Amino acid sequence: MLKNLRDTYRCFCGRLYSAVILLVMPALIIIYQVFTASVMGPGNLMYICIYIIALGCIADYFAFNGITSRHFSFGMLRCCNSGRKLVKEGIMIDQIRRFSYICFVIFISMVITVRVSREQLPQGYIAASIAMILFTYSANTIALMVLRNIAAFLNYSIITGILTAVFAAIGSIFFYSRYESGKANIVLWLIILLLLSVLSTLCMLKVVLNNFDRSFYGDKR
Repeated sequence: MLKNLRDTYRCFCGRLYSAVILLVMPALIIIYQVFTASVMGPGNLMYICIYIIALGCIADYFAFNGITSRHFSFGMLRCCNSGRKLVKEGIMIDQIRRFSYICFVIFISMVITVRVSREQLPQGYIAASIAMILFTYSANTIALMVLRNIAAFLNYSIITGILTAVFAAIGSIFFYSRYESGKANIVLWLIILLLLSVLSTLCMLKVVLNNFDRSFYGDKR
């Protein structure tokens, strides 16, 4: 079963892409955290989240570029009985990979912060870190629902920058204005972000599958 899932993912993401996403990018972010955590303190975790969103969006261009646009044809996937299943599994595996990757990088970054930070960690820092994982995942998924409609790399890059800035502002407002001042109800935010993560995943899956079904009708639907 695991081999089948791996082969399905390979239909969309090659070995080089997987190596960069699963090895190179996490290593670069963790190295950055090692050298900056002692200086920037707990707030540095917000920067890690922003980098993950931006890099995740750019990387996705080379795997699922344009998959929700009206001009995406899905090629050979329309010619086999299991085409729709392959698309569904490919998107789900990519979402699982994304969530696992975000959990791993932020967890390691949090551990580094706990060990080397010169500042006293805010109360509920671990719960806030979990909230950041859910925020980063849902923000990345929502951004990709927009970006997967764009085929031109220049336009894609510009929109990526805008969306990253928007989510960075939202995350910073929560972390610096609400959480650090003690005004944020972490439990409530965890529930909201968990629901947002689930809903964004379901919406992503629905949008892609609807576009796959539409591809059989061209521009008639």
